[in-house]
Amino acid sequence: MSIERLNWDSQFLGLEVGRTNRDKLLTVSNNEIDKYDLLYLMENEIIVDDAFLSHRNNLLVDCKLIYSKQNLNLSLSTDYRIKDYNKYEDTCVRREQLYSLAYLSGEHSRYKLDANFAKGKFEEMYRMWVDNSISGEMADHLFYIEEEGKICAFVTLKIIHEEGVIGLIATDKNVQAKGMGKTLMLKCEETLRLKGIDRLNVATQASNNIACLFYEKCEMRVTEMTFIYHSWKC
Repeated sequence: MSIERLNWDSQFLGLEVGRTNRDKLLTVSNNEIDKYDLLYLMENEIIVDDAFLSHRNNLLVDCKLIYSKQNLNLSLSTDYRIKDYNKYEDTCVRREQLYSLAYLSGEHSRYKLDANFAKGKFEEMYRMWVDNSISGEMADHLFYIEEEGKICAFVTLKIIHEEGVIGLIATDKNVQAKGMGKTLMLKCEETLRLKGIDRLNVATQASNNIACLFYEKCEMRVTEMTFIYHSWKC
């Protein structure tokens, strides 16, 4: 299949959205391509051909990095009390605190940076991400740390194919120097090791220098790099 229609994205954005890459499109007609309002082009290299899809609005929106770590830590020593979010203890106030932190985690997201998306879609997407993490659909654990009764750091962890995957991680800007993020990462490592899993992955953007430095300090290394373009129908 040259273009994979993305059903969830299409429904959520109210657009025809597909995923493909340059090589797959070389034999596809413009009429077929233009059935899609938006195409995600997932590339191993930057596209240098200015004539490629010249009838569309093409934006390089992300250089996606996958950081990975093996030989995870088993022992966690911390003065912080780490809690696993319980949906039965959920309140509107606590959920709003999680939403605010989730927005911080998405500061470099392509859904925030690409102005072609309808206003508010970035925030709606990240609220859904939090909601579906709490429900268990998108995360097996949502670990968090409170300070003075307020959630100020959290991380979501999902086990996929015998590997741990971090979905969201964020720390309030006022407490970013207190080591809460590192503590939550170690909690994820410990949780995985206790389940017999010894690999942890997380995605971020190359433009997010703070996140990249943080993951490197956590002894993670880049294992994948993908250049992502948004190709919009004009």
